Amino acid sequence: MPTRIVLCLLMISSLHVPAAGRSNASRIWQQDLRNHKTVRAKPLLSPRTVNRYTSRAQADRELKSGLAPNSHMTPNSHLGRALAAPKAQTRYGLPRSPQVRETILLPKGTLLRHNKAAAAGRGIGELTSPRRVPPSAIKKVIPLKR
Repeated sequence: MPTRIVLCLLMISSLHVPAAGRSNASRIWQQDLRNHKTVRAKPLLSPRTVNRYTSRAQADRELKSGLAPNSHMTPNSHLGRALAAPKAQTRYGLPRSPQVRETILLPKGTLLRHNKAAAAGRGIGELTSPRRVPPSAIKKVIPLKR
């Protein structure tokens, strides 16, 4: 429980939001935490490929140590070209423009929460895992077009 609070505080403090927008960002993070608390994690019935949009530095860390618990992922992976960075930021409600897209293969039995993305547009979902996702699950890291 304390880890989740520290992680959220770190994420809020790392946002580059003007003072007027801070209350909105805080409201979004609070909604996200509420989503995590109210939705129970369920095991995957079959392997699933998902994406994660993030920075280059974060992707490098995740290739070494895996995804931290409660990291956000897209609900599924679409074949073909990756979204451009501004489009991914808008669609998934990301606080910063992503630099890369990670392709992640989640094995059968992985515990996941299915939620609506707190800052995303209508009908856009997200996945989170209450446990660490191993680095071996990350299959590809693709740079995004600006």
